[in-house]
Amino acid sequence: MNIHLVALFHLEDLKKYGFDPILQPLVNDLKVLETQGIQVPFSDTPLRCISQLFSVIQVTGDNLAIHGLFGTVESFSATYCCPFCLTDKTSLQFVFNEDNPDLILCTKELYTEHCNAVAQNPTLVHSFGVKRTCPLNALQFFHCSDNYAVNIMHDLLEGVVQYELKLLFQYLVRDSICLNILSERIQSFKYGYSERKNRPSAIKVDDGRNDLGLNAIQSWCLLRNTPLIFGDLVDPDKLLACHSTFDSNCQHCVLPNHNRWYDYEKKHQNQLAFHWEKVYFKRFLFGPVMHVLTSDLEGSKVARSLSNTECV
Repeated sequence: MNIHLVALFHLEDLKKYGFDPILQPLVNDLKVLETQGIQVPFSDTPLRCISQLFSVIQVTGDNLAIHGLFGTVESFSATYCCPFCLTDKTSLQFVFNEDNPDLILCTKELYTEHCNAVAQNPTLVHSFGVKRTCPLNALQFFHCSDNYAVNIMHDLLEGVVQYELKLLFQYLVRDSICLNILSERIQSFKYGYSERKNRPSAIKVDDGRNDLGLNAIQSWCLLRNTPLIFGDLVDPDKLLACHSTFDSNCQHCVLPNHNRWYDYEKKHQNQLAFHWEKVYFKRFLFGPVMHVLTSDLEGSKVARSLSNTECV
């Protein structure tokens, strides 16, 4: 994936002025690219030029930044925190399928309606999680309600994966081994040369949080090796079979090819995470979500060399 820096701004400026004035120069340039294009010479005939038109089709980033850019609530414990639907926080614990008759998906019309409601009522902080309009919606071919670049790094590797692993480890501590032995097994396991830099650090099982305190690559390493580390302690027909299914689904999330995912999921349709089925098959027409993984962006040399600065 090629990463080209087009804009920088300080976080303090964002807090003071908001996204609109900061991104306005970029939006203006993108509008020119959408309507006029640029002159690009052919490599074999340098004197010949054609006009190429460009636009934005999807925006990727970490969840907090995307919520801020799109004008939605930046608290993931808010009543309406889902970027894809209007399901409230309580109902999220019971709605697991987009075919649910009570589910209302986000659309351009609903987004505009919520933005207008906030604009007309100054006392209203947000309407169904929408606080303001997104500056990128001024573009001809982009609207934030059609953005389905889900974030594997934060949603899975730093989210659901660690939550599920923590439940598994808590079960092992209650049923089979003590916490010290569990930690020793994870630390002493021979992960191999290719995983020597990815081995998990000390995990946090009894701290009352939903994660293990690992970064994304450590979480990915631990998920794949958990059956080898603890396989002798658990009935493979029960708990580890469930873990294997979860691991397989995560493995298929990072496939670079749609067809391989589809061939697998035709046999496991009920195991897909909420919203992700339509993200893959009915909406995300721009390739597998592996290609919009934010770890490459966050780990780039430019991003690492800048502090208190946002890159676009």
